[in-house]
Amino acid sequence: MTSPASQASAAFPTIPRGEVIGRYENYLDAQKVVDYLADHDFPVANVSIIGNDLKLVERVRGKLSYPRVAGQGAAQGAMLGVFFGLLLMLFSEPGQGSVVPLFAAVLLGAFLFMIMGVVSYALQRGKRDFSSTRQVLPSTWDVVVEHAVAAQARQLASQLPMNPSQAGARSAWGQAPIAPQAPAQAEPPAAPGQPGQPTSAVTGYGDLDDGRPRYGVRIEQPGQAQPAAAPEAQDPQSAPEHGEGEAK
Repeated sequence: MTSPASQASAAFPTIPRGEVIGRYENYLDAQKVVDYLADHDFPVANVSIIGNDLKLVERVRGKLSYPRVAGQGAAQGAMLGVFFGLLLMLFSEPGQGSVVPLFAAVLLGAFLFMIMGVVSYALQRGKRDFSSTRQVLPSTWDVVVEHAVAAQARQLASQLPMNPSQAGARSAWGQAPIAPQAPAQAEPPAAPGQPGQPTSAVTGYGDLDDGRPRYGVRIEQPGQAQPAAAPEAQDPQSAPEHGEGEAK
């Protein structure tokens, strides 16, 4: 007897949860891993293959023209005519065995589909002059295993002689990835002044020995103490001589 939880999961399918043991760019590689686990008696009922980043791929087959469209329509109509012609032969009276209904159905189907294809192409007025096919394909494939047997599956998958295109993540599938840490900001370069000298808050360059700014003029800000100016050196020629002062 199935449990209500299993019945609910069967009625409303959800994405399997577990550990990613490998991520591959090709579905055949992911299938090869599951086949390898099955060959080694692993409970593959706990394994899932999940496609990521679905993309709509449209492959262009070639350029369209009126002869090409007519030929494609005739071929499709002929195949459908063969099907209906065989049905007419099966339900015809026994003994006749005529193939006339078959040929008639083939010709009629080819003619009708050719006319329909040419008319449809003419109505497009050159807006789509190519034929293509569309597919929905994932970018990568994840092999997801339930947590209880993930270690065993990873050990077996590591013995498979095939390197995955990307390393498998050990975190649970479906969780938000860890945001990368911001790189540490580089410290601002030191001032070009000599080491040990004070730096001016206005210009950013080292001051001179007497306290004056090396470049520009210092603008005093409110509440900012003015640096004490160094005493000016006396000129020995301008200083009065002691002898002359005493003599006067």
